[in-house]
Amino acid sequence: MALGFLVCLAVLELVVGVPAPRSPLITRGCAPDACRTADIGAGAVPSSVSPPIATRTPGPAPTQAPASAPPVTPASALLIRSVNDSLFDSYDQLMNDPGTQAMLRKHGTPIVRIPIRDALSDAEALRAFTAVRNSGAAPLAIVHGACVPDTYTVDSHWLGLLARVFTSGPVYVEYGNEEDLSCAGGIRGAHVYTASWNAVVPRLKARFPNDRFIGPVNFESNPAYVATFVRDARPQPDFISWHEYVCHRSQPDSYCLEHIARWTNHVDDTNAAVRAAVGHTVPIMITEWNLGGTDPRYGDAAFIQAWTRAALSQWASLVGSGVYAAFLYSCESHPDFELITSRNTLTAQGESFFL
Repeated sequence: MALGFLVCLAVLELVVGVPAPRSPLITRGCAPDACRTADIGAGAVPSSVSPPIATRTPGPAPTQAPASAPPVTPASALLIRSVNDSLFDSYDQLMNDPGTQAMLRKHGTPIVRIPIRDALSDAEALRAFTAVRNSGAAPLAIVHGACVPDTYTVDSHWLGLLARVFTSGPVYVEYGNEEDLSCAGGIRGAHVYTASWNAVVPRLKARFPNDRFIGPVNFESNPAYVATFVRDARPQPDFISWHEYVCHRSQPDSYCLEHIARWTNHVDDTNAAVRAAVGHTVPIMITEWNLGGTDPRYGDAAFIQAWTRAALSQWASLVGSGVYAAFLYSCESHPDFELITSRNTLTAQGESFFL
């Protein structure tokens, strides 16, 4: 089994450029949390453990064509174990704790989704990005979308910082976060979001031609919204994304378990809507998933471990239907969600999530 795991990691490195762990690392952990807003910012890794930050500054678009989205491959079976980082402030655990970074690297975490929060300084943002790099993961950065003025200037600045840390390998970028709950919601929401995408993303892709752009980042499955976006988006997204929270604390265990099967319907319905709109499907990322917040069942080891195993099995079954990656919310200490505690020990859910 150990040999098989190493082979899978080697495949992952070849396909998506995420380095497989090369040697045993310290076994301290990370704590869960992620971004639920379109905010942007970043954190802090001690310079004593951070590799030097590269000084390459992205310039005008080169002449070669932008990299296209990679095909769904067997490596996606590992990519379904991607995670969110909360990065609420400069005290973020992943940003500051080398043990947390080592834990993610030890378990071969493929991608870390990270919000870029406006309140953080450039230095803090660089330290947060470096923490993700120290974790051996590729970054998925959440930048502003339709809900702020002068989106290009803000997003271009943050992506420029990200490019200084990640000088090679894949960089994923989500344009906004759950904006269908705010400025891009309602009857005209998909059109509002797409108009912003069409005004900003071509300029971002010109400056960062190898970054892979993702939208519309819906708060839940919404095939009609996604199809409208994909039909009218210029350029079309490299990936489409939405979030999946199965239940809240008032609903019974049976509902939370049964709801997992609905993910197949959500993926199939979205694929059908996108195919009808543009003649082909687009690879899918589920960039947040879990139970709901404030649910005491995270503390029920028997339930949460059975539920998490069932959820991972469901995502694995959907790789062939176009699910490229799935990101559990969240990896660090959090009052509601966590895979790793502030003491760098695995929670019950963490024990069933990590390989």
